[in-house]
Amino acid sequence: MSLLNFKTLMEEAYKKAQVLIEALPYFQDFNEKIVIVKLGGNAMNESTLFDDTLQDIVFMEQVGIHPVLVHGGGPYISKKLKEANINSQFIDGLRVTDKATLNIVDEVFKEINQSICNTIREKGGSATPLYGYEDQLLVAKKKVFLDKPDVNLGFVGDLTSVNPKKILELINKGIVPVISPLAACEDNQHYNVNADSAAAKIAESLKAEKLIFMSNIAGILRDPTDPDSLLSTLVPEQVQELINDKIIQGGMLPKVEASLHALEKGVQKVHIVDGRKHHSLLIEIFTQQGVGTQFVNKQIS
Repeated sequence: MSLLNFKTLMEEAYKKAQVLIEALPYFQDFNEKIVIVKLGGNAMNESTLFDDTLQDIVFMEQVGIHPVLVHGGGPYISKKLKEANINSQFIDGLRVTDKATLNIVDEVFKEINQSICNTIREKGGSATPLYGYEDQLLVAKKKVFLDKPDVNLGFVGDLTSVNPKKILELINKGIVPVISPLAACEDNQHYNVNADSAAAKIAESLKAEKLIFMSNIAGILRDPTDPDSLLSTLVPEQVQELINDKIIQGGMLPKVEASLHALEKGVQKVHIVDGRKHHSLLIEIFTQQGVGTQFVNKQIS
């Protein structure tokens, strides 16, 4: 090996060491802490990003963090519905769900869950699928709009409770729980629950340190047409102003409402992370830069 090649290798090794030193305080801060990750957007739809994100999950578990994955599946569900000649309809970002749609949602969720678990195992981690309607893991009631009594979403539910026992058992064994957000009610009817809302309720139940939404957007933009208008930190009062001004609307509403609910119930920070960037999950957790919008109860000075 030439002296030049040796120096180059040493410089690369030094850079790697510096990265680890920078990450050390975060390893210490999040050791044994529960972090809920809601997987969606490009982090699920593009294979290389999907692999990177699940590699990040394995890394987190290996350094002492307890990740819990909650997944959605909107684009896959819409594709399956189209193939079955069933129209997709949304009201305030929620999918109207009849019996046929509910069956397809269940089918797609099982496929996604198994794919996530298999990939985590391939990357050296351990994961187990959990389906919300089994063993009363997620319990819901039919969702109704108090201000729109004539609107019927079908088999769409609002979560009323989470039974964390099975999730905690897996965490204590060093296994990543991968949760599909179909819930049951008292008469065993299944309900389609918004995955963002489910992630927030699970974070509340587990007293999670962080809740992270992997999405296909950069975060909350002051001007949706200007990527440079990213709002890196928001408190609840600011969020409500953005909702009132219709800057936050449509499909973003359930995610943001879930974020505020989680903060109110004790989750320390909530993040919307750009899932279009490779290893964005690790960048958000282990560096100062971050790659999206964080929600906190008090403005950081």
